[in-house]
Amino acid sequence: MTAGRFVVFEGVDGVGKTTLRRLLHDRIVAHGHRCFIVGQHSWLEVSAARILIDSREHRRVPNPTILRNASIQDKVIHSRENITPMLHLGWVIADRYIWSDAAYHEALYGIRAEDTLETYHSNNVAVPDLTLYITADVNDADMRIRGRSKQPRHYERPAILEQVQAVYERIRKQWIGRVLEYRNEQPLDPVRFDVSVGRVVVGSTSIFN
Repeated sequence: MTAGRFVVFEGVDGVGKTTLRRLLHDRIVAHGHRCFIVGQHSWLEVSAARILIDSREHRRVPNPTILRNASIQDKVIHSRENITPMLHLGWVIADRYIWSDAAYHEALYGIRAEDTLETYHSNNVAVPDLTLYITADVNDADMRIRGRSKQPRHYERPAILEQVQAVYERIRKQWIGRVLEYRNEQPLDPVRFDVSVGRVVVGSTSIFN
């Protein structure tokens, strides 16, 4: 039996997932629970990690089959070595997870999102108890990205963000698990997020029943 819940944040770059994740983490801890934060990938298998990094850094155009296999290998390890053991100790929050793999791989490399998700399911990749789908106007997301200190990546251009968001919307409509959608307006309102998301997720078990 697990000690906590597995909650993931999904959404395009620049919608504020990382900031909102910190707010939810603080709410969970304040409620007396242990809470662990994990990333989208495990990075525990060197060859798979190299392929994923090369893809993310746009060092070379990946072969779709090789990229998909590397993603599967990484997610299986992530589930087994990180997420499942942590759930026996407390809550786990992921900043991106399987929706993001599916959405970005389709928009960038033509790998159908439904195929990615089905492959993860058939390989027993851990399924979230709750997906927090964060949305925002693409122009606002682009402003947040440009406000960062680092140069935008190739997949952070507005045209790509629009394509990725369209795939997210399709996944959202098809997903049979629990989803809570939150539109992150500009500027960020921490109180509104805590009232509409934080207290709902942590303060009540009804959302998981």
